Formats: sequence, C-alpha cells, structure tokens
Amino acid sequence: MANGDEVHIRSSAHLPDDWADERSWMVEAGVRSSLSVPMVEAGTFTGFVMVEVTLGDLAFDATHLSTVRSAAAILAEAFARHDVERELARRAREDALTGLANRWAFSEALDGALAALAEGASEGVGVALVDIDRFKLVNDAFGHAAGDRLLVEVAGRLVGAAPEGSLLARLGGDELLVLHPDVADVDASADRTRAVLSAFDAPFEVEGEPVALTASVGVAQTGPTSAGGVVDGAELLRRAEVAMYRAKDAGGHQLAVEAPEEGGEVARRLRREAELRDAVDHDAVDVYYQGEWDIRVTSWSGPRRWPAGTTPTRGCSRPGTSSRWPRSAGSSPSWGPRCCAGPAPRWVGGGPPACPTTSCCG
Repeated sequence: MANGDEVHIRSSAHLPDDWADERSWMVEAGVRSSLSVPMVEAGTFTGFVMVEVTLGDLAFDATHLSTVRSAAAILAEAFARHDVERELARRAREDALTGLANRWAFSEALDGALAALAEGASEGVGVALVDIDRFKLVNDAFGHAAGDRLLVEVAGRLVGAAPEGSLLARLGGDELLVLHPDVADVDASADRTRAVLSAFDAPFEVEGEPVALTASVGVAQTGPTSAGGVVDGAELLRRAEVAMYRAKDAGGHQLAVEAPEEGGEVARRLRREAELRDAVDHDAVDVYYQGEWDIRVTSWSGPRRWPAGTTPTRGCSRPGTSSRWPRSAGSSPSWGPRCCAGPAPRWVGGGPPACPTTSCCG
C-alpha cells in the first residue's frame, strides 16, 4: 500500500496463504470484507483509509471506491496542512539557530509563571540574563559561521545542564535567558542558574582549537518574600539586565544578584552619561594635569590629562570623574582633539617636585 496500491479484500477466504495473521484478525473482529485506499500528498505516502464491512455481504463497487478515494485525498491534504501549521507554530516559538525558545516563547512562559504565582500555585519566579563574555573575539578570530556553530553547541550544553522545569531561551546575539518558574527566593534562583552555567566549565572546540568561554550573569526574582514584592515580567527582566551589567562592569565571568538600590544608581548613571555628552558637544570641558611617576625607571613620565566637565545639575565635576567614558554610553569621544588641545602644561613652581607626590604608574 505504501507504493500507492489499493487493497480490496472480498472475504477472509480470498486471502493468500501467507496472510494467516490477517485472516485470523478478520475472523476474530468479524470483518467480512475491507477496502483500503492509500493517502498520498505530494508523492509521499502518509497513511491509508480503510473501510470494513462487518454485517452482510457488501460488495464494493465503483461508487464505493470513488467515495473512499475522495475521502483519502481530502484527509491527506488536511493532514499535510496540519503538519505545515504545526511547523510554522514551532518556528514562531523557536530560535532558528540554536533551537532554544525565542523571546516570544519566553515571554509567554514568563507570563504563565507569573499568573501561577498570582494564583498561589508557586513560591516565586526567577529569571537570569546570560551574556557570553568576549564572544566577539570568537567571531573575529574564526568567522561568524564558526561563531554560529559555537552558539549551537553552547545551547546544547546549557539545555543538558538546566535543572528540570527551567526554560532556556535566546534573546539575540550572544545573550540568553533562563526562567525558573517556581523558586522560593533569589538565592534559589542563583543556585539553579549556577547549575546551568556549569556547561561553561569545560572548554569548547572551534575549528579544532580549544576555546574557553565565560559568562556575565544577572539574576532577579519576584515573589511574596522578595525585595520590592511581586513585579511584572518587564520589571523582572530589567532587574536581571541591571545585575548582568554590574557583573560585566566588574570584569565578567561572574554572577550578580539584583540589588534593590540599583534602580536609582542606573538612573544616575544614565543622567551622568547624557551630561557628559552634552558637555563635550558644548565645549564645557576643562583639562587638568597631574604628574606621573614611573617606578620602573624612577623618573617622571610626564603629565596626565584629567578632563572635568561642567553640567547644569552638578556644576563642575571633580577632575578625573569625567575622564573614564562609561562603556554603556557607546564609543567614547576623542578627548584630545575635542577638549585637550592647547599649549603644553607648565609645572607650578617651575618644575616637578623632587619626589613623587602624585599618583604613580607602572
């Protein structure tokens, strides 16, 4: 039948001798005759439609055969459409590269977990944002195709290391999300996340070369006992993101747990970044110089520039506080051409002191 043949059995007595099992089945089931028509869609056998007669001695004629053939064709098309719709639904919820859940599927699962929390069906909900450290170096060294293959391997390891009930998703690029739908507190969320991160313990292999990967991770949790009480999904993800950037700013390769006071600090940081950019754009930056003593050669290595910006809300910033451009503010401006041009500095008092009294380097 898989070859497209139709099978019409008039009675068990007409079966070949080597069909003993089929004859026995027909007798036990009381089937007097049967007609089977294969379902074929786009040249592929997908099943068959069987009509059985258990009462009387019905002889299948051309009308019966035409009806069963039509039914087989309609069912074959319906099953094919169902398979296509199911595949489209899967693709809509799945990351095309890694096979992990995508952001939409993660948001749906997070909403479901928060609904269960609201109904008292869980103790709390935890999320973790995982950012792979220095993944750009892999792309630069081996190419994006190799980087994609590495992401697929990372995803496979993470799924294998994830505790039962936790959901992994790809946010985009080298950022991943982890959902813990039923955790008592943030420490439990952190412990479950560390279990996932054990996938990074062993090095990966890229183009035959061993590559050690680490990750910066932020963990946040909401529940009746969590700081700030129960929050929605957007706020929970924001807290995890803030914690992740704190881990990355501290050098990476670590897990940071949300801190309630971080929200105000982030707001102050964003305001400072905006003021710094405005100060540069309006030439509101003065330059101070400080001598540097090189302990390797025990001599002055020259002056170091410390730009100080004037902002409307904070006034003139202390020298040095504006010289380190925040990473999250994007590419830093060129302090030299924009605000540090001018005559060479002159030492107050005619020259540098005889012994180092300022910060030293080396």
